[in-house]
Order: sequence, then structure tokens, then C-alpha cells
Amino acid sequence: MPHALTPSQLLSMKERAQIKEEEVRRMILEIAASSNLAQKLELVDTLIGVDYHYKKEINDLLCSIYNDEDGGSDDLYITSLRFYLLRKHGYTISV
Repeated sequence: MPHALTPSQLLSMKERAQIKEEEVRRMILEIAASSNLAQKLELVDTLIGVDYHYKKEINDLLCSIYNDEDGGSDDLYITSLRFYLLRKHGYTISV
């Protein structure tokens, strides 16, 4: 039979989860400020599944990726990941 959590244990878990969420948010903002397209794309790809926690940050990242003057990379993986993520999130992008 599973062990029930006490109110103080539950509160402690919630506080730790909030701290971790803020740490991830800071990491997102750091990567967003960089010019490393590969890191930005891989971060968005990694956050799929928990994106409801970071909707604004992910949308900002995708917007900066979409508006990137360079438009991508010569690397097929980066180009395909960029295409996939932008299309998946509703951006109109041609092949």
C-alpha cells in the first residue's frame, strides 16, 4: 500500500518543484539570449511535454528562431529540426 504524504512533505515537494521550475526558466532565458541556433532548437525540442510550464519562454524562443536573419544552418539536422518545430507550433514556413 502506498505511503500517504503529510501536508508538510507535500508543501516541501511543491517548494522544490517551484525552485526547479525557476532554474529551468533561467536556463531558457540564457539560451534565448545566445545566438546558438542549435541550442535553442534542442531546448525547445527537449521541453515538449512540459511546455505548459514555459509557454511564454518557448513562444519567445520560437519567435526569435523564426525571425533569425540567417534562417538556419548548413547542417541538415538543425535545418530539419527548425522546420519541424516551427511547423509544429503553427508558424508558416516553406521548404
